[in-house]
Amino acid sequence: MGHLVYNLEMLLLQAPSRLTNLGMTQNRNLSQLLSQKLVPTKEPNPIKRYYRKAAYFLEDNWKRVWVLVLWVSICVDLFTWKFIQYRRFLHHSVRW
Repeated sequence: MGHLVYNLEMLLLQAPSRLTNLGMTQNRNLSQLLSQKLVPTKEPNPIKRYYRKAAYFLEDNWKRVWVLVLWVSICVDLFTWKFIQYRRFLHHSVRW
């Protein structure tokens, strides 16, 4: 993995004039080589794969997740509060 990062860094840090001085075929070969090396490998363990996808999702969308969790918790709290009020109301109003 380290050599892939090194090759990518070298490619990105090369001066544009050096890239244009390379022949078109060399430039194409370098591009194909990098694209072949940068293909992600599939994680064989489904639990690790799911965990990594969930971690990336939370990292990308943490603000949305935070607002959604806050909204759901407020809804649950309001429902619980009204349910308790309703049970108390029924308990006091019904007299046989």
